[in-house]
Amino acid sequence: MGTKGSPGCLAAIFGIGREKAPRRERGGIADYRTSEERSLDIYPYRLRYNFMSKAEKSFYRVLRYVVADRALIFTKVGLWDIFFVARPRENFKAKAQIDRKHVDFLLCDPETIRPIVAIELDDSSHQRSDRIERDGFVDAVFKAAELPLLRIPAQYAYNTRDLAAELSLYLGNRQPAPAPEEHSVPPAPEADANSAPLCPKCGTSMVMRVANRGQHQGKRFYACPNYPKCRSVIPVE
Repeated sequence: MGTKGSPGCLAAIFGIGREKAPRRERGGIADYRTSEERSLDIYPYRLRYNFMSKAEKSFYRVLRYVVADRALIFTKVGLWDIFFVARPRENFKAKAQIDRKHVDFLLCDPETIRPIVAIELDDSSHQRSDRIERDGFVDAVFKAAELPLLRIPAQYAYNTRDLAAELSLYLGNRQPAPAPEEHSVPPAPEADANSAPLCPKCGTSMVMRVANRGQHQGKRFYACPNYPKCRSVIPVE
């Protein structure tokens, strides 16, 4: 039995009658928060799950199909990552005008990573007066830096042929490699595996395929059997 005024054994074990000790003092006030809660004071960051809107994700899938391997697609790129300020001492305010602005999509050369063309996906919000002013400024920045900027209205569905024709003005002679599909492109029956070339990337014997769509429809080519991990192809003359 405990003496009068002192907690008994059970109270000592379960902490009955004892006050929770504060973890630290915060501005003279006892702080009972957990370490995770206190970490928000220093690193108040959380993952943004809606990195891209539904409209942006929908267009991205279409853009990836149309561009194929002719360009690399980057999303939500800051203007300050694309451009620099000429004569910064004279134009010291120019950086602040673009460092909080971004473009929705940026297509770059797959070898040099040099920007080719940028794309803005315009929804109804771009009809507001403040966005019209902002868009006009961004258009002027791209024009001054001589980097094309396309503005495409957000839609429920996109015409891939029209988009491909518009992008062809900037992708030039970059042609996508034919994309064989195992379920729809049967191997040529006369293909001889012993005479097939080796994949330049994997070193494995390539297999002959017949393109069933696109500008190479009906033509034969050698493809890597490790597709889609390897997209190496060799045309058959």
